[in-house]
Amino acid sequence: MNSVLLPPECVRGMVSLNESVFKKIVKVPVLNIEGLNLINCITTSLKQYLLKLENFKSVQCNKNNEKIIYLNPDLVSCFRSFNDDVVATLTSLNIFENRLTFCEITLTFDNWKAHEIIAAILPPCYSFSGFSVIGTIIHVNLKNELLSYKHIIAEVLLKKLKYYKSVVNKINNIENTFRNFEMEILAGSNDLKTEVKENGCKFELNFREVYWNPRLHEEHAKIVNKLNQGDVLYDVCCGIGPFSIPAAKCGCEVLANDLNPACCKWLQRNVIINKINSRLKIFNKPGDEFIKEDIKNDILKHVTNDKNDSIRFHITMNLPASAYTFLPVFVGLFNENELSIFEEHHLPIIHLYCFMKNSNNFKEEAKALIEETLNVSDICYLEIRNVRNVAPNKEMIRISFAMNKKILGKTAENNKHYIENESHFDAKRLKL
Repeated sequence: MNSVLLPPECVRGMVSLNESVFKKIVKVPVLNIEGLNLINCITTSLKQYLLKLENFKSVQCNKNNEKIIYLNPDLVSCFRSFNDDVVATLTSLNIFENRLTFCEITLTFDNWKAHEIIAAILPPCYSFSGFSVIGTIIHVNLKNELLSYKHIIAEVLLKKLKYYKSVVNKINNIENTFRNFEMEILAGSNDLKTEVKENGCKFELNFREVYWNPRLHEEHAKIVNKLNQGDVLYDVCCGIGPFSIPAAKCGCEVLANDLNPACCKWLQRNVIINKINSRLKIFNKPGDEFIKEDIKNDILKHVTNDKNDSIRFHITMNLPASAYTFLPVFVGLFNENELSIFEEHHLPIIHLYCFMKNSNNFKEEAKALIEETLNVSDICYLEIRNVRNVAPNKEMIRISFAMNKKILGKTAENNKHYIENESHFDAKRLKL
């Protein structure tokens, strides 16, 4: 947009921040008001026309103790620029065209927001898509064409957003075993320890060691809202506890597992600060072992001994790149005698996350993934949800479905889908 209120064109292409270059003199319309008792009524009427800038008051007092109302020069060039309702209100208060004058104001670096400054610095064909916030850390994911501007982008963000202490940039995809990504610190402190709040819980973490995505807060809440007090949650890839901590806090028993020892360390810390020690047990092992050993044994314990007929078992598997490869572990997990004591409500509900290509038919593709992986077709799907867009043509999907006795009691000889044989699965669909 061509606006006289934008930063000066001379900052275009700047790669080292020089705040003094942002100085700009702008001619703006003003209304002079003598009666102080009228000011609230007038400013309410003129709300859409007020001059709105960072660190600038649109209503000020001059040396004669008159009120000066500063207006947006992009919207107001004369008295007739106001709509009919505003003109009627002003004239009813004896404010006419002679009250509208112009004056010059000086704008500086302090008068623009971070995104306005960054947009003014970058070439017109480039765009900065924004950032995520993790406690006191700003996380950017810069495209290749922006890398030559990465330090000035980070410096602007820290200058304008004073609460934050570090700006980090993701420099590769999440491909390592522990689900954290390589990053570079563009500006600020090298200490990436921070605290976040989500769903009424506090989480401490070191962003260099563990994965945290603030865009998943709604999804975390959706799963926790499916749980009732007294239910059991098995969190196969728990991270620092965005499912586990609030579930335990609302009265569920939780077994939380993660392969990354740093996640377990920070989860233990979060258990303490959220005061839920007795309801959450932490495991540090591969997901398939956790399912075969700990989930199985704990379900059997409850089914055999628990007198709570309303208890439900939920299993979250939030490792979108590969969680589906854990599904074959459930095939034949229990023998015939063990399954004979299961009631229908004892059968666990799975909440599986995966990546898929952007498609209008993602629900059918999600079903095909589950049925192919488990080698069964009669599955009770409870919900299939598009959680978020990850990248162009890449979506994060959650598939919630109920296990049945046919799957849980199926013999290994009849099942041709093994975790070790990951190549069996459709790599083109899943590994984007």
